[in-house]
Amino acid sequence: MADIKTHLRELGVGFFILSNKNVCDVSPNEFLSVIKNISGTDHLSISEIASQPDCFSSEEINILFNCKALSDALMSNSSFHFPNRIIEWCGADTQSIMPTDLIVDGYQFSLKEHSFILENMGLYKLFNYLSDGVLNKSRGFHSFVEFAPIEYEKWFKVTINLIKTTLQDRGNALVINDAKCISIALRGDSFELSIKGDTCVVSGITNLTFASYMQMTKSKFREKVIGKFINLFLKNNSEYTKTKKECVFNAGENIVKALRPYIGTTPSTLSNLLRLYPQTYYYAKSNSHELKVLKVPSIDEAQESFAIEDIRSESNNTQVNIITRIRNTDTNNAVEFRNEVRFSHGQFNGTPEAKMYQKSGNLTAAYKRII
Repeated sequence: MADIKTHLRELGVGFFILSNKNVCDVSPNEFLSVIKNISGTDHLSISEIASQPDCFSSEEINILFNCKALSDALMSNSSFHFPNRIIEWCGADTQSIMPTDLIVDGYQFSLKEHSFILENMGLYKLFNYLSDGVLNKSRGFHSFVEFAPIEYEKWFKVTINLIKTTLQDRGNALVINDAKCISIALRGDSFELSIKGDTCVVSGITNLTFASYMQMTKSKFREKVIGKFINLFLKNNSEYTKTKKECVFNAGENIVKALRPYIGTTPSTLSNLLRLYPQTYYYAKSNSHELKVLKVPSIDEAQESFAIEDIRSESNNTQVNIITRIRNTDTNNAVEFRNEVRFSHGQFNGTPEAKMYQKSGNLTAAYKRII
């Protein structure tokens, strides 16, 4: 679920298209009243657009200044015409294939402030985009199980043993979050995980495998109990970090080995990696350091050609970074993307994500700068 800052970042642009108020004069109540004229905001309350009901915090005001700067730039640019100022908020639609956050009189905008993230994706998408679908991976494709199975199992077993010894050193039980009634206890050869009275028993921990662990547990226990335990007590443990690093490094090397044959190719699916869609939209970024708006052409509008120039791994102690450099063969401009292969909701919880960020180069290798 999106947070207050995300809501402000997306809806603030719409607010200042509808209102000519000065930023410092805007109250949360007035902001909410105005954005209720934006389609898709009916369910929003004060607590979802401001941390305090009576006034915006200094951080929230800074976000609004960035929003106003962007809205002013859009309204004064000849590329855009907003005669009706009919606005639709799409940020709450997490299932949309388009990256659109706001639509103003038919113009679609993907809005950023400081983030360089382009897509919250799984590794399977990267494989399919770079191989023109030949590798044919699907959702649930597990980077560590697939590309470093021995190292991953070793990392898992070391972690389970460290949890056990840590509990033994602390009286066989620990409260992880008292307010949320989250705890873990060692019962013989089992862990008893508890969240507000709901319990889960992980048995046979001496010979526990990752596959068995997944069968015995639900996501909430893996994230809120085991994941939190690791973050609190193990993330700096030398044995834990050593086995994790071995897994991360080997996975990165083997992922690149699988993708290397596609260096130099020009797959049609690169349009997906570049986030080109059937409809034109605008990538807009506004913060205290920069303000830019880029036109992202539709697939049909995009006339230029792109090739995969390089694929490499830049792994560290915590995650696999897969770096892909794409070159526009018509303009010779290039852009590099970084896919961070890591767990986002607790270690050993489901499938690692592969969020994609712009690493270097310029998005104008594929997009046209408007502002």
